[in-house]
Amino acid sequence: MTLNKRLNSAVEAGKKGDYRLAVEILKKLISETDAPPEVWLLLGRSLHMLKDFSRALAAFNDYIKQRRVRRAHYEGNASGEYSFSY
Repeated sequence: MTLNKRLNSAVEAGKKGDYRLAVEILKKLISETDAPPEVWLLLGRSLHMLKDFSRALAAFNDYIKQRRVRRAHYEGNASGEYSFSY
């Protein structure tokens, strides 16, 4: 199954209120693929709905880190030397 199909499965599970299944799918995506940062965001939301606040916070922090890493990659390098942002 492709990354997008698996991600859609997690989103559908969340829409149905099956946050445990969503967490399971999202954790597999993170461990098995080069998942986009939004996967960590969805993981945090699902954990939050399960009232697992400490793990939700960790997932949200990972989301922020992943966004920074990807942004730095697209802007040139991690130091921001070739930044195109305004």
